[in-house]
Amino acid sequence: MVLNYSLDELMAKWTVLRDEIASSPQRSVLSHKLGHELRSPATRLELATLIPYESSCALRQDMIDVIDSFVATSHEYLQAHNLLTSYIFQEPLVDLPVPEKTPEKGAIAYVESMQDLVSYVPFFEELKLFSDGEVKDYTKVILSELSRMVYTSNKLFAPLQKNYAFHYDLDDLIADRQVSLCNEVYFKKDVDQVSFAEDITSDIVMPIVNNAYDHGLRNYNPVGNHPFGTQKTIAFEGKQENDVYHLRIENNGAPVQTSSGNINDIFNLGESSRTIKDERSGSGMFYVKQLVTAYGGDVAVANHSSGEGVVFSLQLPIPLRKKTV
Repeated sequence: MVLNYSLDELMAKWTVLRDEIASSPQRSVLSHKLGHELRSPATRLELATLIPYESSCALRQDMIDVIDSFVATSHEYLQAHNLLTSYIFQEPLVDLPVPEKTPEKGAIAYVESMQDLVSYVPFFEELKLFSDGEVKDYTKVILSELSRMVYTSNKLFAPLQKNYAFHYDLDDLIADRQVSLCNEVYFKKDVDQVSFAEDITSDIVMPIVNNAYDHGLRNYNPVGNHPFGTQKTIAFEGKQENDVYHLRIENNGAPVQTSSGNINDIFNLGESSRTIKDERSGSGMFYVKQLVTAYGGDVAVANHSSGEGVVFSLQLPIPLRKKTV
């Protein structure tokens, strides 16, 4: 997990994002990304506070001290993130000390706190090996959320790119998710090489991957009915036909269940198949649908005929450009 942008690049990208949110759809999508992928995961880092009390073995005092320091750093990150969103959306912010209320200081605080959070990764990887049970479970969540934050911030704040090479970007996403999920999930990839003018990897594909794990694979062990067998698997198949890119994302986890019984309701705001809902529930697939539609494409979902697994099917036009209203 490495940040791929500098302080100056972050400041430049903040200004670009601030200028690009004039329209309501762009504003809502960016707000979702800043909250769903950068703020919400950071709030879950506080799970670290439970490790000393629910661990299956006693932790040394120096380990507890590191955990306390990590949680304090996560609070610093959240403060910096609040300042970041306040600047981008030009909204008042009243809960930070006056000296911190400048974009420059906010950028410094954001980069430093993010770098500090990443520096704890080796500690939690070692802690995961130190014990089993609850320690292993909590560290897995923490590593997963850190990976999600780093990946999204790299895609959001890295220097502007002319084109996004989907096949290479997908490699980065898979590598990050394999680390954060401790290789619990096997990823398969068979995609045509293609570049998009818009970032579909973090904007569209990553929310679907997160949905596949959070809703389908996290608490489910495949029994082998699906062709992928008993190994938890997420597979990508992408083919270009004329001016349309067909992308299929399939997993062998639990099937989608919605409150209405209509699987397409997964794209409705507030709909979630989580057993325990939180502030991130029921918005990811809604924004995926919004983005794909804005690009002039289509997205569909279906449970696999085997009774195990879910298939997302996307059609994206090439070149990929947002429709103008």
